[in-house]
Amino acid sequence: MARRRAFAGVVLFIFSTLVFWGCSSPEAPSVVKVNDVKLNALTDIQFSLTVRNSNPKKLTIKKIKAQLWLDDAPIAQLSLSEPIILPKQSETTVNSSLALEFRSESDELRIMFAAATWHSHKWEVSLSAHGRYGLIPFHKTLSRRPLEDFQREFQLPAFF
Repeated sequence: MARRRAFAGVVLFIFSTLVFWGCSSPEAPSVVKVNDVKLNALTDIQFSLTVRNSNPKKLTIKKIKAQLWLDDAPIAQLSLSEPIILPKQSETTVNSSLALEFRSESDELRIMFAAATWHSHKWEVSLSAHGRYGLIPFHKTLSRRPLEDFQREFQLPAFF
């Protein structure tokens, strides 16, 4: 009886190791085209994008949280309003929104003034995403980096 349990434990360990070792983490989807972006009351950003998922499995992005820094100071947080589902190896039009939450009312004013002189400021972003790659849960974190690097990595167009 003890041998059966030990054998079953070894088989389960090998199986789970092969499943997770054989499954690579998902490749980040790329933005093919920005169809539309609307800013509602400075706290809700609605968007429509054409997104390419080159992964061999469906990608479900359940949660995204991004932190925005202006000149080395945290200024706002962005969060995905609803999950996004990207079918495997396809281009999909995504209509969703991001909730924008400022740390304070003065940060809201700071960002409006800084947007007028966009290139004379240091803009940085960090990102955390949770979702499913096929049936396997994943978590990706991107450390704080310049906005231009973030745009390049996700193939986002430069808006300014």
